[in-house]
Amino acid sequence: MVVGVLQMRLLVREAQTLKDKRHVIKGLRERLRHEFNAPLNDIIAAYPAHLHTNIGDPAMRGLGLGGHMMRALLDYLRQNGVKGVHL
Repeated sequence: MVVGVLQMRLLVREAQTLKDKRHVIKGLRERLRHEFNAPLNDIIAAYPAHLHTNIGDPAMRGLGLGGHMMRALLDYLRQNGVKGVHL
């Protein structure tokens, strides 16, 4: 658990905005409360598609690209009968 706390402290320190800092702190509290302890195999069985989100170049934000990509992904998954996606 010490490693997790140190990682979260680093994330809080590196967060650019107060909103980001609050988000990281909320995640730490949820982790410490063991709110996300579902076995990964169960999650993958229920939601076999997996999506990683990354923070991109700030100049590319606000153009609607993320929404277009999400809609394209979800359309593809529906068309191919994938029953769920986890982020």
